[in-house]
Amino acid sequence: MIVTCKIDLSKKTELKHYLLNARPVFEAHGGKPLGQYAVAESGAGECGTTHVIIMEFPSTEAIHDMLAGAEYVKLIPARTLAFPQ
Repeated sequence: MIVTCKIDLSKKTELKHYLLNARPVFEAHGGKPLGQYAVAESGAGECGTTHVIIMEFPSTEAIHDMLAGAEYVKLIPARTLAFPQ
């Protein structure tokens, strides 16, 4: 799974809540972090992305199950505020 995002640093409480609670949810579904990268600048255009995260899961189904699961759904409000894009 490749995630591109823009972090809203003014939402520190939501960001901390999401980061502390999302990793155990990912791991429970077999997710393993492979890399996390800050984006210094866009090569072309303005994408607004500040970070790229790469994770490995055992299957696409595992990703879908995780995203639809109750534990992850509870994190969506914090995620939406902390990562507006």
